Amino acid sequence: MKYIFISILFFSVSGLANPETEKTAAFRPYEANAEVTPYLQMANFSFYAGAPDIHGKAYVPNFSTLAGLKLSWAEYGIATGLSLPIPKEEIDRRGKSDQFNLILSKYWRSSAIDLYYQKYRGFYAGNPASEFNLSKPERFTQFPDAYSINYGLNYYYAFSEDEYSFSSAFAHTEEQLISGGSPLVQAFYNHVEISLGKKILPGSEPADVQFLPSLQDVALETMGAGFGYGYTFVIEEWMATAQALFGLGVQSKSETATSNIFKSVYTPALKGNLNFSLAYKLKNGAIGTVFLMDTLFSNANDEQIYSTFMVGTLFFQFRI
Repeated sequence: MKYIFISILFFSVSGLANPETEKTAAFRPYEANAEVTPYLQMANFSFYAGAPDIHGKAYVPNFSTLAGLKLSWAEYGIATGLSLPIPKEEIDRRGKSDQFNLILSKYWRSSAIDLYYQKYRGFYAGNPASEFNLSKPERFTQFPDAYSINYGLNYYYAFSEDEYSFSSAFAHTEEQLISGGSPLVQAFYNHVEISLGKKILPGSEPADVQFLPSLQDVALETMGAGFGYGYTFVIEEWMATAQALFGLGVQSKSETATSNIFKSVYTPALKGNLNFSLAYKLKNGAIGTVFLMDTLFSNANDEQIYSTFMVGTLFFQFRI
């Protein structure tokens, strides 16, 4: 039984000693040439198609926690890590998943950009109720040769750069001295494709999916813009940031059913993007957590479809 292997390459071009970052009444750049940051990270992608034969469950890969190390010098950094082993009983319950994540990020004070690429093979059908239930089924319905590819970009811009800083909130490369916030605007592009394959291992519960759903292959292309607000709270050495954006886009949907009937439609799509950060400032670093959730929703031909990308990170940052 092989374990999941995750390879994540994360370039955080977050601006150590960034010449564009100047001291103001609200911000003070850190004077450091390098950073060393051990971290734990959980990245996941789920996909839901609201056809009756999926019983309201989402397609989810069996993911594991990543342990890694990030090194930064000047404005650039690189990090990589390996996944921690998953217990055998959880592999039997959810199946095996091969995963690859690539995330590229750049943070300035008034703007930021995220680029991401995710590839997964091996899914199971689950929902939040069953995941948080202490009495889990012996086996979820599994799709061992199902795969998905998810990639795209998010660009953010803050209108009040004197009160809100992306580099302070999420990269911790400058110190925010007082609480403040800003209206935000976002432009986004996303591509999702998924194939359920030809194999299914039915779940152990009677209500579980027992047959391959009618939806076999789907590809979604989405572009649009969103608006929102971000605010950073500063209380002594603690700093907490909450950022939420909601937007509207145009989505192209192409799908193939089990009957091999191909169809393509254009439909409006809704976008939700949430970012949270909590950090405790140390003399030469910080310890904290960062969380990102990115969701797309659309309704085409009376079929609800959404995809969700989530990343949570615990970090311990040392500045040199």
